[in-house]
Amino acid sequence: MRKTVFILLLTICLGALVFVLNAKSHAPTNSEQLAATFSDTRARTERGEADAQSELGKSYFEGRGVAQDDTRAGLWWRKAADQGNAGGHNNLGVSYMEGRGVAQDYAQARTWIQKAVDQDLALEPRDSTQKGRRAYALPYR
Repeated sequence: MRKTVFILLLTICLGALVFVLNAKSHAPTNSEQLAATFSDTRARTERGEADAQSELGKSYFEGRGVAQDDTRAGLWWRKAADQGNAGGHNNLGVSYMEGRGVAQDYAQARTWIQKAVDQDLALEPRDSTQKGRRAYALPYR
């Protein structure tokens, strides 16, 4: 009787393990999800969507789905800002303030951040877990 129960429990456990492993092998990995999200965002930028341009800049800034690149982040934030996007204004301003991807220029930083503030965008610095870099939370009201 004990042997039968043991074999039954072992069979159930092995079956569950096989199910979990099979499910994981068919699930997209985090890098696959990031690549798909990046691809979708990139397609939206080509249609001229300012929100997507700002998000693509953030992807480059954080290295999400792409190699981290401050210069490309700044270029995409500039495109978004030129269309009046508050996130683009803010992030471009922060780039100028910190000299990341653009030459440090406090006058430019103030100009762009003021445009974001005029649109009711709050700037909340926070520590980033990525290599000690600072990141910014951009809550829209």
